[in-house]
Amino acid sequence: MHTTVADCPLLAFLGLVELLKVVNPQPRPTFLEWCKPNVKDNCTAGKLINEYECTNSELSSSLALSQIHTSFPSGHAAAAAYSMTYLMVGVILSTILLTFHHNEAC
Repeated sequence: MHTTVADCPLLAFLGLVELLKVVNPQPRPTFLEWCKPNVKDNCTAGKLINEYECTNSELSSSLALSQIHTSFPSGHAAAAAYSMTYLMVGVILSTILLTFHHNEAC
């Protein structure tokens, strides 16, 4: 795979999304199923539980534990938003250039 200059904004944008996931970790929708936290002792209605221990033995690696907290922002939604923005900028710029060249010819 060859990286071109046109790929740089996309790579920078996706890098920013990954940085936001690390800076602002939000649990995935399947967090409770994956982690199986032991919170029964600390469970109080209306109170947020910040301290817990994952009891799922299949999530022993630190990479797996870090991945259950990388839900927001969505990489797929960010890539789609970037693609549509790139497409619209391209359409707008080509329309402006065509109009400019048409006006010069007259």
